[in-house]
Amino acid sequence: MSLTWAFSQRVLSTGLKLKETIKLKGIKDALKKGDKMKLTPYSQNAYTPVPTAFTKFLRSCVIWQFFRFIVINIKMTVLILKSHH
Repeated sequence: MSLTWAFSQRVLSTGLKLKETIKLKGIKDALKKGDKMKLTPYSQNAYTPVPTAFTKFLRSCVIWQFFRFIVINIKMTVLILKSHH
């Protein structure tokens, strides 16, 4: 996924209209062209994202935390074993 595509999708999802979004090569080019991203105060985009019920469940589920703990430890062990050749 290119930065241009991600940037244009972000612009489209927030409802902003920028000229030539697809032709832009990145955020720096957008700012060079003088286009500014405007944020409406008190709109949904001005607040932090709210976690879903499933995300809250996973954050508080001890079984899921234990599973993730094991996975992370396995990844670290593999990384350490690769470095000690």
